[in-house]
Amino acid sequence: MPKNMIYVNEAAFKRLSPKAQQALIDAGKAAEERGWKMSEEVFTETTNALKGKMQYRQPNEALTKALAQIGDVMSAEWAQAVGPDADKILAPLR
Repeated sequence: MPKNMIYVNEAAFKRLSPKAQQALIDAGKAAEERGWKMSEEVFTETTNALKGKMQYRQPNEALTKALAQIGDVMSAEWAQAVGPDADKILAPLR
């Protein structure tokens, strides 16, 4: 979900009184909490809406095997390009 950011000019912020600085920081914290909550609500709502409209089924065995073969080829090509560290990354996934 998209997030909004607010930038504050540091020189202008430093010119504010300590009380005003703290008020701005507190307002920012409150806005951050509210923003995360709103983002989570939108995510939940849209996810639930999609779940209500989606229909899916398990792929047949032939498709599952074909996709696994493609994944094996892609993994091998990636591992060859990366080098020895690739096995450390791929081992837990196998």
